[in-house]
Amino acid sequence: MHRSLNLLLTDSPLLDLRLAVTLSGLSLPPAFDYGYGKPKPWDGDKYTELWCENVSSERFEPAYCFDNIDDFLTVATQAPAQDVLWVHKAACDIRQSRFPAYAVPDLDHDGVYYIVIRLPKHFREAFSSAWARLAKERVIGVVFVKDQEGSQDGGRSDKDVAKWNCRIVNYPQGINHLANHRVVFPDLVVRGYCRDETSESAEALKTFPSRDAAEEALEIGEDQ
Repeated sequence: MHRSLNLLLTDSPLLDLRLAVTLSGLSLPPAFDYGYGKPKPWDGDKYTELWCENVSSERFEPAYCFDNIDDFLTVATQAPAQDVLWVHKAACDIRQSRFPAYAVPDLDHDGVYYIVIRLPKHFREAFSSAWARLAKERVIGVVFVKDQEGSQDGGRSDKDVAKWNCRIVNYPQGINHLANHRVVFPDLVVRGYCRDETSESAEALKTFPSRDAAEEALEIGEDQ
């Protein structure tokens, strides 16, 4: 660490002599560091830990040259990693969410259903940015769950009974089979094919002829 700084003042109309000024006891700030340590191979848990430790609302200044290779590799790895990590975290949070839903059969295609999912407005608002990324390709996994007794805390727990790979329907108002179901924002409608014919999946797949019938079942506490 440098402890002194020498300034040489050149001739000017106000200076007849060259003056050497010494500032002693000077404490310089440490060298800049991004705070992520040495660049490491991809490890989702480790990168998430580093991200959480260094999360900030302030951005780094753009850099177009670097003092060393470690700084360059930090920027080259952290930028794409962090662009994915926040979406991954949102996807995990969404996966843990539970929503009431029911099915409407596509009478023109055997085994095909439209799933009407009631998404609360606060969910849309909380995950609006991540949802735009996740739903961009319109492909989504829908997990049917069943409440069951006997969880460790003495309450109820969910059991996954079926998982469908579905496709988001962007304009459900134009689907004839949904004419009686008053699909409005923020409802989500997906279309999927039932490949699992087990009794549990059949029980989890609730169908109703209209939105009114589905709402009535929800009000009286029937599982959806």
